[in-house]
Amino acid sequence: MTVEATGNVRVGTRDNEGEGHLIIVNQETSQQTVSLKISGLAYTARDVRDAITGESVAEIDDDTFSIVLPPIGVGSGTRVV
Repeated sequence: MTVEATGNVRVGTRDNEGEGHLIIVNQETSQQTVSLKISGLAYTARDVRDAITGESVAEIDDDTFSIVLPPIGVGSGTRVV
């Protein structure tokens, strides 16, 4: 799986039991909306879910989605999806 991202973010990828996961970290001290394009998955992803809560946080259109990240800080600025 590969990811292209806009904005000042760090993105890590992990595959677990056939599912792709992203760790997205805001590198700014202010909130950011970032767009991410995913490629190389063995399946068609339809939506993006928070890995901790299961909440749907974005829909994927043409392998791309946007997400709002809170500012970087202790306990914030990171989403695992």
